[in-house]
Amino acid sequence: MMKIVKYLSFLLAIFLPIASGLVPHHRKVRQIRPQDVRTVSEEDMKAMSPKRRKELNKQYTLEFFKPLNKRVPMSVKFFMDKKSFLREPPHDYLIKNQLLPNFTDIDFDQRVRQKKDMYLPLYLHEEEVKTAKGENNKEEFLTVNLDKMITVLNNVFTVPRNYRSASLRDAASDYITQKFGNLGLLVGLQYFYPSRFYNQFVGFDYRSKSPLQTLPPGANIFGILPGKLWGTSRDRVVIIGAHWDTMTETDGYNDNGSGVAAVLELARQFVESHCKPKNTIIFATFDLEEMGGQGSDEFVKRFLLPDILRKYGQSDIGGTFIVDTLMNLNLTENSQMLPEQWSTMDKVTADKIKANGMKGDFMSILQRRQPDQKLVATFTKHWNHLQENSEKKYKLRPFRLDLDKKTPDWETLNEFVPFIRSDHSRFWIINETDFKSLPAILLTDTGPLRGRMVECYHAACDSVRGPYTGSFADMDFYEHTVQALLNTMVEMSKSQCLNTNYLNLFYSELEENNQVATSNGSFLGGSLLSLTDFIRRFMPW
Repeated sequence: MMKIVKYLSFLLAIFLPIASGLVPHHRKVRQIRPQDVRTVSEEDMKAMSPKRRKELNKQYTLEFFKPLNKRVPMSVKFFMDKKSFLREPPHDYLIKNQLLPNFTDIDFDQRVRQKKDMYLPLYLHEEEVKTAKGENNKEEFLTVNLDKMITVLNNVFTVPRNYRSASLRDAASDYITQKFGNLGLLVGLQYFYPSRFYNQFVGFDYRSKSPLQTLPPGANIFGILPGKLWGTSRDRVVIIGAHWDTMTETDGYNDNGSGVAAVLELARQFVESHCKPKNTIIFATFDLEEMGGQGSDEFVKRFLLPDILRKYGQSDIGGTFIVDTLMNLNLTENSQMLPEQWSTMDKVTADKIKANGMKGDFMSILQRRQPDQKLVATFTKHWNHLQENSEKKYKLRPFRLDLDKKTPDWETLNEFVPFIRSDHSRFWIINETDFKSLPAILLTDTGPLRGRMVECYHAACDSVRGPYTGSFADMDFYEHTVQALLNTMVEMSKSQCLNTNYLNLFYSELEENNQVATSNGSFLGGSLLSLTDFIRRFMPW
């Protein structure tokens, strides 16, 4: 999530040397100490001289957008469930004609039951609900199920998922992986090491013979629903993305459990509503966003560009929707903070918020004024249509940046620092010879700028665990946002969705005698590996 109210340790760690005694080895340290993290409050930032503040922003921007070090180890592996619908007509031509990347067969259901990790009881509960009959369990196609999202939020995304919580991270990444896998999507796991902001990681030792080995691995987890145009230059991929990691002292219920639960529900809706997209859809969850947007950078530069766009000759994507903190709604006056940079960036939107009594009663969109306008217009249309006959009226507030597709200069980037510190900016600013930019928008409730989240952002009370209740969360607002996203993605992917199992109605050109195809090989005894085990086996040291 955008770092607006608090500038975290890495803002200063770039420049300020850290004594070796304050950076213990991460394999030995499990509890973070206050002296290990340095923060700069908004008040401290205001107290700085303009020259010092400008220099701080400049150094941060230089580190954030420096070229990705492609020599840092990275690996992408693909998996498909043995019972995946992609093995059956009309999809099986993808496998028979070898149009999908090489993948490993796996029985996700068997794997979960055999592994018996901390989320097995939740998995069994979800399977029981899925097979239960009766009016109370009846679902409508293409209608998000708030109860199921809340079940996921309250059981998975209310525990820490920061880079130092190894066991909890493994469990969370496993859960996301099996959700995509059990849906039958082509599951991608992209493992990587950080490429920037090294000094922010507790345990990093530049004096080590292999300094990268003192850094924690990251993992992007994504599910691919191939469209009819998969593998062609006409495919315009639609991406919905959210970061799944947290900061160290929070459970990340809103930041960003709300985003990940939304991505998982959208994936479920597309599969269980029998949608056949024309354009490919990628449901993506990024790691290490809180440590400098590292996962989305790896995803764009070392998967999306080389393995999709360049490989198939695609000149652009349909668009990316990044969701980051979606649940906080506050209808009281003066509940919304509006820092000066927000007011000057888009004066029209800022004036509307001020005229409305500074109420936090809206969902914000961060966009570039021209390149992302199609995404905003499509989402706005569905947002408004959903509430035409509703008593509740939720507002949308777009904040439009004066940026275009070309790579901005450093001075311009320095001016927009508060608005480019989330995953959307990795699509905006690519700066490679053949790709300068891709369309993307950020949907956010403004995170630390509203109501209770001013106090709870990156803090313990962003949770429903223990004494915390998540009182900032408005679930009707959340449901409305996810439903608007679903409808938008159906349109942008040009999907046909039926309320029946007769999927062959989607295609008039079906080959006769289609047979279910499988990929060759098995994967290490038929089970996925934890992040730690994967690194040990597949990384080059």
